[in-house]
Amino acid sequence: MKKILALLIATLMVFALVACAKDDTNAPAEGNDVQNEAENNEAENNEADTNDASADSEADTNASENNAAADGAVKVLSDIWANFAEDQKFAIGGGDASNMTMDVPGKYDITLTEDMDVALGLPAAQAANIDDAASLVHMMNGNMFTGAAYHLTEGTDATAFANAFKTNLDGRQWMCGRPEALIAVSFDGYVITAFGSQMNIDNFKAAALKLEGAALLIEEAITE
Repeated sequence: MKKILALLIATLMVFALVACAKDDTNAPAEGNDVQNEAENNEAENNEADTNDASADSEADTNASENNAAADGAVKVLSDIWANFAEDQKFAIGGGDASNMTMDVPGKYDITLTEDMDVALGLPAAQAANIDDAASLVHMMNGNMFTGAAYHLTEGTDATAFANAFKTNLDGRQWMCGRPEALIAVSFDGYVITAFGSQMNIDNFKAAALKLEGAALLIEEAITE
């Protein structure tokens, strides 16, 4: 009887040791799982931080580009447009085909020399004399009003530049109605040009000449 009892006790001790061994084996595994989960969470957080930093960087870049576009020739036209009386204003847009804007003037890519000739009346040969450009155009019909501002490169004569613009429009074949008048104004290293209906040109001239230091270079009727 004692032998049997001793055998049972020994068996129970073996089972207890096996169970402890299993618990000891599982404990590190569970610890590893916790550690792995923590490492994965940290990696995900780092990735999220990286994505946030990239988004912030992209936003800063876009903001910088927008701020740059709001200066120079765009600002010149924006200041003129702000001088229009509310009852003189019309639906406007601006910029070239890749940089179109609505309700505000837009920056124009100066490498698009043929487009500037067709749309804005700037002779292609004069593109070498500018380093910045913007446009402000009647949304319904460009012949009702098309305005542009060009920053001249050093040494470029403003009057000669304006005359080249005028000559380029003389005798042009117009579609969708003929503009009635053209104008060119000099201001702080820029030449500002426009063509359109007489009323819109008159309003534009008055608004442009409100800029301190602006001077009228050309104002003429457009003949057939």
